[in-house]
Amino acid sequence: MKEKLEGASDDVKKIVFNLAHDARSLGRRTLTFKDRVNRTIPIFEALVASDNNNPSYNAELGYAYISSQPPDLNQAISYLDRAIELRVPGSSMEGDSWKYEMNQALARIGLGNSQSRDDILKDLFAVEQRN
Repeated sequence: MKEKLEGASDDVKKIVFNLAHDARSLGRRTLTFKDRVNRTIPIFEALVASDNNNPSYNAELGYAYISSQPPDLNQAISYLDRAIELRVPGSSMEGDSWKYEMNQALARIGLGNSQSRDDILKDLFAVEQRN
């Protein structure tokens, strides 16, 4: 899949991204479709491999790791860090990017690591500043 997406047009990548996003979102919200979340991970990994500088691809892969069964919260934090790093202030895609820090904070809370407290607060303050 990675090879096919690397050679795909931006229009094809957009369609694949939207379909995977919808499947992940549905799986996160609906128990009946929970298994779909894990099936989106290789798709988002292939999208990230095709364009590692796309914050949306990195963020969606992070979200998928949070909602996967079992969750991989360290991977989620890693990809959300990358999405935050890539975010372009003032771009049209920035509107919902506060969700990057919100989900990153949730992943850190899920780890239950007391050392993450300062990072959790930093994420939550960033969310507050973006809203």
